Amino acid sequence: MAETSSAAHLDPQALAPLNELTVSNGGGTPTGGSRPPSPSPPKIQREESKTLRKAGPKTDKLLSDLYVDVCGSENVRPNSIAMELFQCDPRAVLELDFSDNYLGDRGAKAICQLLRQMPMVQKVNMRGNGMRDARGHSGGGSVLCLCQQLSGHPQIRWLDVSDNEINDKQGGEALYQLVTNNHLISDLKCDGTRMSADLKTRILDTVKANRENAPKSIRRHAYETQSSHMVSGRRTGTTSKATK
Repeated sequence: MAETSSAAHLDPQALAPLNELTVSNGGGTPTGGSRPPSPSPPKIQREESKTLRKAGPKTDKLLSDLYVDVCGSENVRPNSIAMELFQCDPRAVLELDFSDNYLGDRGAKAICQLLRQMPMVQKVNMRGNGMRDARGHSGGGSVLCLCQQLSGHPQIRWLDVSDNEINDKQGGEALYQLVTNNHLISDLKCDGTRMSADLKTRILDTVKANRENAPKSIRRHAYETQSSHMVSGRRTGTTSKATK
């Protein structure tokens, strides 16, 4: 792995093992599926210690440890690529991208249950993962879990749940309540779902109002203006992006 240079002063005691990481998973590993070819080597950039201090007290567990705990409680096999990507301090993650990874509803739910453990995450992309409303799960499916985890989240700004099985009842209404209660969500993508045009319009109008009523200081997403730790399990391309 190659570490990029940084002009900022770094405090090794406060840093996460990884900060900037975007990697192709070489074809994706649906939960319980066969292991894909090894991913390309990721590039990393470490987080500034002041950002981690802002995120709260340091935890003794890496994000991968928390993920294993959740998978155990849900009786789900951990996704091999997620395990590799989650080797970091959960406080350092600003962006989570598992778009078009075909995790399945149970696999997606396990990842969604980690969102409250990432207090600084601002952008979450779960497009095209077979997410469902509540079928076959006690306590609801991954869509409801996602909404519960992000309700009251102190940093979330951007969310993509397109190309998932989201209906008006339960999932669609949960999304509407989420953007109504959490005014920080100022950008939401929900194309390719089963929601009615009426409900989708209500959701997007609420998101637009959130954006228009947001203070100027947060209208521009923070993930566009500061160093970030991006955790990505996308199926295509291998890139590394450090925002300044």
